[in-house]
Amino acid sequence: MIYLFMKLIVFAGGAGKRFWPIGRESKPKQFIRIFNGKSTFELTIDRLAPVYGLYNIFVSTTESYVPKIKELVPDLPTSNIFTEPARRDVGPAVGLALMRLKKLGVKEPIAIIWADHYIKNVKNFQNTLKKAEVLILQKKYKVILVGAKPQYPATNLGWIKISNPVKSFNKLKPYHLEDFVYRPEQELATKLYTEKTGLWNTAYMISTIDTLLHFYSRHYPELYKQLQEIYQYLETPKEAQVLQNIYPSIPKIHFDHIVSYNLDKKSTAVLATDMGWTDPGTLYSYKQTFKPNQDNFIQGQVVAKQISDSLLINQEPNKLLVTAYMDNIIVINTKDAILVIPATKVKEISTIYEKLMKNPKYNKYIK
Repeated sequence: MIYLFMKLIVFAGGAGKRFWPIGRESKPKQFIRIFNGKSTFELTIDRLAPVYGLYNIFVSTTESYVPKIKELVPDLPTSNIFTEPARRDVGPAVGLALMRLKKLGVKEPIAIIWADHYIKNVKNFQNTLKKAEVLILQKKYKVILVGAKPQYPATNLGWIKISNPVKSFNKLKPYHLEDFVYRPEQELATKLYTEKTGLWNTAYMISTIDTLLHFYSRHYPELYKQLQEIYQYLETPKEAQVLQNIYPSIPKIHFDHIVSYNLDKKSTAVLATDMGWTDPGTLYSYKQTFKPNQDNFIQGQVVAKQISDSLLINQEPNKLLVTAYMDNIIVINTKDAILVIPATKVKEISTIYEKLMKNPKYNKYIK
């Protein structure tokens, strides 16, 4: 098999707060095997490896997740696992990974990929990456974004607004970026959906190391200076010490504020693709991935009467979960915690998680 040359960075360091109580600090969403017997991390690697080979795939994560990554993908070279000594949000994490690849002498196009997504049409996803790589190699654009065909007018996802309506998702035609829309109100989401001028933002980005690092140096020079100082000591005996001294003090900055919102629209293209992409970032969106609209997602010993559009999971084999006469709810029963919350409030789970973290009495329920 002929592998392509692009390097891919898979980011898998999320804490899984929005998936509590199924997800825990020691086992976040991307590593839980609840997606047809596999985790989204494994599925991500499965989509990439046949085209690019494991040696072209790099994983960015926290040090505590390295054993889990080795367990799930034992053939991934250990040298391809990049770790952060502390969580400083996505911006610094991407910057550090770029510096590591630069130190390794990478000149090829690079793709930023996330480990917690679900994709039904793998072939379309692979073809989209191939097309993006070609466009970067031809220097037609400096940055390629991947926009997924929306399955419904979602208000809980980010959108990419493009200048012209999509006529066909089969041709992988580059579209002009007009704007980013984050979690729009229902009226705007419906307009983007019906007029076909909006795509779900997968946050996959294909570019080059130099192009992306330019955004760091221009818009966040202090952060770039810190990353440069770390860069000098990468692959040396002082690497761990320098990382520990500098990285935890870096301000938390989201990648969007460094790169995405500062993109030059003339040199940026959006590839519109129909790959059955979803971001099961919340328990309700996880339900929608497998049981859309008014259908229920039921797992374990559950009796449900006159219930619709709900997620009902019981992880205790010797206990019966009974729910009745309620719609649009989330009920999770694990061995040590029970969650009951309206689906409309599912975003608040991360806030609940944060409160549990602050109280030592509840720490054991989030570990």
